[in-house]
Amino acid sequence: MRSSRTLPGLLLAAMLVAPASAVAQSGQELFAFRSGFWMNLHHFLYVAARAANGEADAAREAVAGARADTAGFGSLPAGARVGWERALRFYRDWPGRLDILFDSAMVSHKHELRALADDGDVRRGAIPADLATALAEAAPAYRALW
Repeated sequence: MRSSRTLPGLLLAAMLVAPASAVAQSGQELFAFRSGFWMNLHHFLYVAARAANGEADAAREAVAGARADTAGFGSLPAGARVGWERALRFYRDWPGRLDILFDSAMVSHKHELRALADDGDVRRGAIPADLATALAEAAPAYRALW
């Protein structure tokens, strides 16, 4: 005879497996992962700006590491360096001061960036023009180094 303690565990396991098998039978994916250029650039500029600003999370590994991840920056053409620095200043003044998870504008911008093609023109998207300009200016340096 099974222990009464085993029954709740079996019920929980059945509940967790049942939805997954139903999704598998329907042909739908449970998760879809994508690594998009514009989203990655946005996140990199965001953490670099937070580190440069000394925000509360500046000591977190992901944020602190962004400043150190600039090997080869000096070898970029002057135009790419200027574009990157201009974009970083913009991010330091605005997006880098916001909460990327809970600020409604930041969440909206992430959804809009996610929809853009990696080789598309970010300025043709639905994000604000100044944000699109900053991303477009930073793109050559990001493509070359990261």
